[in-house]
Amino acid sequence: MTEELKEVTIKVVLIGDAGVGKTTLINRYLMDTFDPFEPPTLSGGFRTKDVILEDLHTKVTLQIWDTAGQERFRALVENYYREAQFVLVCYEIISEESFDAARNWIEEVKDKAPEEAQFFICGTKSDLNDQRMIQTIHGMRLAKEYNAQFGETSAKKNNGVNEVFEEIAKKYVETIKRSPVRSSTIKTGAGRITETRPKKDKKCAC
Repeated sequence: MTEELKEVTIKVVLIGDAGVGKTTLINRYLMDTFDPFEPPTLSGGFRTKDVILEDLHTKVTLQIWDTAGQERFRALVENYYREAQFVLVCYEIISEESFDAARNWIEEVKDKAPEEAQFFICGTKSDLNDQRMIQTIHGMRLAKEYNAQFGETSAKKNNGVNEVFEEIAKKYVETIKRSPVRSSTIKTGAGRITETRPKKDKKCAC
């Protein structure tokens, strides 16, 4: 019997202080481009990308939301992560201030996002290792504290970027498979899983 095909849409929201590289991370992943002079995000919005997890027999549509990190936009950002399935928390490895703020972002999200929302802690700008202020072990400890995944990326050199989003997709699908929401019809909302049942060959009645 052919295994049922599954499709999942996941709402992934990037948060973190202004200037940590959220937009450049998204642009590198979605368009394989890098602009060191990327202007600050002043509102928010989302773009999508499909990821095929062959080993899990699942097609994942990542709905990736960019957000403004400036304090004056904080109330607006809250609207974006209220229905998030995954929250990607970014900090610069060259900034202690952004790392300290990451904890504040996480606590804020935990108060307002769905209880089942999962986290990924991401240290950005790993190409600036010679200026590093936050050691990898500190990022890993923060992730462990919040039962989150962890990774470091460089949008400039395209290091670790694809891996972050693919790990998010895989982690969420594995979570769903342990407690699946099944449906015989297609659902378009983020976080919903759909099943497309293979057509059975018609047998001759003769």
